[in-house]
Amino acid sequence: MRGISASDYEQRLQREIEAKVEEMERPGYVFPRRFSRGDALLWAVVAAGSLALVLLGAWL
Repeated sequence: MRGISASDYEQRLQREIEAKVEEMERPGYVFPRRFSRGDALLWAVVAAGSLALVLLGAWL
């Protein structure tokens, strides 16, 4: 990790996690909207299309 020891990385990660949790616990924090059925459908269509293109490419 480019000169960063595992211990330093873990400490930095822990500080970042604590900062994010603090931010989310604030009363005015606006959570993002939930993953809807439309989002899931879009994800499935994109994944199926990508798989189809990979298989088509392998077939060519």
